[in-house]
Amino acid sequence: MENPRKQMNKRINICIAGGDSWSNRGDRAILSGTIDLIKKMEYDSEISILSGDQKKTKTDFPGLNAINRRNIFSLLVTVSQSDILLWGGGHLLQNTSSKIFLVFQFYILMSALILRKKVIGFALGVEEIHGSFWRKLSKFILDKFQLISVRDIHSKNVLIKLNVKTPIFVTADPAVILRPTTNIPSELRKLVSKPFVIIAPRKWFYYKSSLFPVSWQKKFFHKDKDKFLTVLTNFAKLADWIIETLHYNVFFIPMYPGIEQGDEEVSEKIISYMHHQESACIIYKEYEPSELIAFFQHTKFLIGMRMHATILAACSGTPIIGLYYQEKGKSFFSAMKLSDFSLPIEEFTPENVIQLIQTLTRNSEKIKSTLVTNLEILRSQAEFNIELLNKVLR
Repeated sequence: MENPRKQMNKRINICIAGGDSWSNRGDRAILSGTIDLIKKMEYDSEISILSGDQKKTKTDFPGLNAINRRNIFSLLVTVSQSDILLWGGGHLLQNTSSKIFLVFQFYILMSALILRKKVIGFALGVEEIHGSFWRKLSKFILDKFQLISVRDIHSKNVLIKLNVKTPIFVTADPAVILRPTTNIPSELRKLVSKPFVIIAPRKWFYYKSSLFPVSWQKKFFHKDKDKFLTVLTNFAKLADWIIETLHYNVFFIPMYPGIEQGDEEVSEKIISYMHHQESACIIYKEYEPSELIAFFQHTKFLIGMRMHATILAACSGTPIIGLYYQEKGKSFFSAMKLSDFSLPIEEFTPENVIQLIQTLTRNSEKIKSTLVTNLEILRSQAEFNIELLNKVLR
């Protein structure tokens, strides 16, 4: 619901920069939550989104301006016409994936700062920055922001270590405010007739803080491929146990499909190692975040490497188990008071997760109550982002 007290005589042009082109289902959830938050502002607004897939963003968010962020002229014109740049949400301040990623993010930020636009970090995820040059450059740019909100205490601590002087506020990921739709799409409705669980895997162990983009690293860096093969076979054994012992179907959801990350390829590989392939399937089609939340309401539990799979499941009140690969996943489970149900991916074995499933099953109602209570706290923290934005615009 929009803020009824909007200052209608003042229209604010907001430019949003963030995510991995918004083709990631998690980034789409962040953007959906961010837009819902902006609608609660004191000011009427016009929103422009810097996108790596302009056509898709226009389709997903009709009525908003979608700008091709790779078109330098369009990017500069859009930023110049904006009153404020929101940098976020998402895991933007990091060079774990690649240094090229951070260079491009800083290019966007410097464009706004040179054009004398207000810039705020908006529900940012922050990871340790590799290299003294990159840490100094990060501090130099961040010190020119109006303010920075981060989505977890770990992100704030990283910024403190960088000695950032800009005011920092701990809020929450915008995706936590999302709600389920009232109607599940017919294709998903057909899947809920038999009990099922959902697994949201991803590829890992190839990030090297390289200069190269992630898609290149997947092709050319295979140092730890045996580690990931173990993860794949462990997922397959776990899925077979769920089918044999609990008699549930297992559905895989690729949160980031396509050439960049290829979650659907990971899911296909896992199924190829399973004995009970007939009881497993992959949900290829893309759905609105609200549709996924509604679908997740019907699952017994969700096991996710992808943080936003676990966030959307939490929004549905569904018990979650996290296999985290970076601090962001661990931080979310900590905020939800569910740390006992998360493991670093390096410790993932079928036996470890089976123990978590058994504990989860015995304490299902208590866990659901914990989810509801702490999700409301995070929603309140996410909405604090709008107080901060109103303050800057005043």
